[in-house]
Amino acid sequence: MPKPVSIKELKIEGFLSIKDATIAFEKLNVLIGANGSGKSNLLNFFRLLKHLAQGELKEYVQRLGGADKLLHYGRKRTNSLKVDVTFDRKPSSHSEYGNSYSFFMQADNDDNLFFARETLGFHDKRTYDIPYEESTGRGGFESAISKRHIDSLLESKSMAWYVLDCLNAYRIYHFHDTSEGAKVKQAGYIHDNAEFHSDGGNLSAYLYRLREKFPAYYRQIVDAIRLTNPYFGDFVLEPNRLSPESIRLEWRERLSETIFSPHALSDGTLRFICLATLFLQPPDLMPAVALLDEPELGLHPFAIQLLADMMKSASKSMQIIAATQSPILLSWFAPKNILVTERIEGASQFKRLDLKAIKPWLEEYSLGDIWEKNLIGGRPK
Repeated sequence: MPKPVSIKELKIEGFLSIKDATIAFEKLNVLIGANGSGKSNLLNFFRLLKHLAQGELKEYVQRLGGADKLLHYGRKRTNSLKVDVTFDRKPSSHSEYGNSYSFFMQADNDDNLFFARETLGFHDKRTYDIPYEESTGRGGFESAISKRHIDSLLESKSMAWYVLDCLNAYRIYHFHDTSEGAKVKQAGYIHDNAEFHSDGGNLSAYLYRLREKFPAYYRQIVDAIRLTNPYFGDFVLEPNRLSPESIRLEWRERLSETIFSPHALSDGTLRFICLATLFLQPPDLMPAVALLDEPELGLHPFAIQLLADMMKSASKSMQIIAATQSPILLSWFAPKNILVTERIEGASQFKRLDLKAIKPWLEEYSLGDIWEKNLIGGRPK
């Protein structure tokens, strides 16, 4: 089963365009907003948090240009980054736990970020009203619970282990690269199929595993592709005859025995195949949380409708946070799923769509229409 973890609430102060924001998340969250409003910056924060969990924070900060480039309007305006994130854990129907992670980081004279404070929390909601918290210390460039400490954390199964488990429970997916050199088009290691890679780089190996071990789910993926591409027959997924440990994404058309390479697929088709694989895979193999930026890129309007259907179905098994610029995609979701992102006086703000305020408009217009008419915000000003 996927990890019983979801992101409940996130508070950020001082990261890129996010001066001070508190965001409560549902199972399905669709972010809308103008270019530069802060949608991508929110996803970039989750990338930073992922590098923090891996013990690669200092390198990541320097690769992006140092603390001055990450702090809100630079170090002259903002000298610290403060974060509080709360996770829900539901290991069974009879228990409900929560973990939290917070830190306060400051910039030093070498343009690095160091931990001035790092705090872990655990909350048994059925038993206690107030969570238990403990500090991990201060002064380092890397988190005290990062992957480099995983062996000791595994031995103790301490609160730190559970918090790190939450930080590793989400995946950021990006299927935009469909260039000639994209990993998804290259031959891969056939046994690299434990989980679907965030860039789709092991698509052929993963589909091969689904076909052999989960044929019903594999057929759902193929059927979804056929709905958007009626000429598509099936994948030809076999180990390379000259190199049995490798496999490549090959396919054929209906009523044809000719085998095509992935280079013969359109960019939109290849992206849709990756999205269908992510959202239609067995629930037991899904990540706890999936984050995506503009998943509709390059898709036909009918394919966008299918994408929305797949996202809604998958959100029953995993939490989804996706940013979009597509009124068509937006139209297939409920107002409760929508987070409107706006830049006000230089700072990104995130607000859940108010159903009462737009209910009269929904009698005649779709959510996408209402957004285009600038009745819910999230448009250039």
